[in-house]
Amino acid sequence: MRQVILVLMVMAIAGGAFAQNLGNSRDISDTTPDVILVPPVEGKTCGDCPPDGQLEGEPTLVDEYVDAWNGGCNSAPAVFQDINWGLEDTGVAELCGVSGWYLFTDPDTGGLLNFRDTDWFTATADASGSMEFTVESAYECYIFQLSVPDCGSAAVAQQAVVNCNAPMTLSIPTTPGEIIYLWVGPTVFVSPDGTTEFPYFGTLSGHVAGVVATEESSWGGVKSLYR
Repeated sequence: MRQVILVLMVMAIAGGAFAQNLGNSRDISDTTPDVILVPPVEGKTCGDCPPDGQLEGEPTLVDEYVDAWNGGCNSAPAVFQDINWGLEDTGVAELCGVSGWYLFTDPDTGGLLNFRDTDWFTATADASGSMEFTVESAYECYIFQLSVPDCGSAAVAQQAVVNCNAPMTLSIPTTPGEIIYLWVGPTVFVSPDGTTEFPYFGTLSGHVAGVVATEESSWGGVKSLYR
């Protein structure tokens, strides 16, 4: 990833359920169906990075890429990128990120694995109240708020699916000094059209009321669906 802004979950939606993995890799022999991807809108770039936007800054995605930038619990050791929203006078951070897909050779089998770029972020609350995380993306992505006591027991606290046509917001209750964990990544493990990178844009603010709660799912529990 090159510019800004969560591990595993099971999600149920209106009349049907699908499994979704917070991990970043999937074997090409895996026949588990992906979520249907909503293609980008023709000619729409989903906004532009503002002059004061925080750039993610991750290296360009290429085959055999090893994410030591903000791969969170998918990296060894785990690494998170901090969003310094609280340092801005307005209390709002504007985030400019890039996600996408690449191939990686399985060191055990020599086969190719499909990888999606997953971006793991932290933000520190400076007041009681709530934090609001809003994202739009050129390709369909999940956004998560995570509970991360440690990588072995990380869980999704709430989630949304975003794209160009449907930016979504997570509202997160906060206490002073609390570290909030956020995640952004594609809904599918394989590029639908050969694209390797695409932009997403977001805002993080600290003074919006309201909480959207969903059932938590353990990372390990969902991970087992992909083994």
